[in-house]
Amino acid sequence: MYKLITFVTTLVFMLTGQVVAQEVDPTRPLSGSSTVAYHHVKSTMQLQSIVDNGEHSTVIINGKVLKVGDRIEQYQLKQINKKNVVLSSPDKHLELSLFSPIVANQNEK
Repeated sequence: MYKLITFVTTLVFMLTGQVVAQEVDPTRPLSGSSTVAYHHVKSTMQLQSIVDNGEHSTVIINGKVLKVGDRIEQYQLKQINKKNVVLSSPDKHLELSLFSPIVANQNEK
């Protein structure tokens, strides 16, 4: 009888442990960090790389290789700088940066 109770108790703990382990997301940020600030910063366009070989510069935005004058969505690439690019459309100007301004602000402190 004791062995049966021990077996059932062990089995219940093992099954409960598996269920709890499946509910925990290992990629979820720690409870002390905040991810809310990052949600409003995200854009549909992402500057992924800036390549300058001395003669001309190219960038990668959303996986597309572009140079000054090229178009992506409704924007035209107007300027390539060391850490950012400037895009413009008839409605507005858009500046994309390699680094998130939130991360840069945290590093400056």
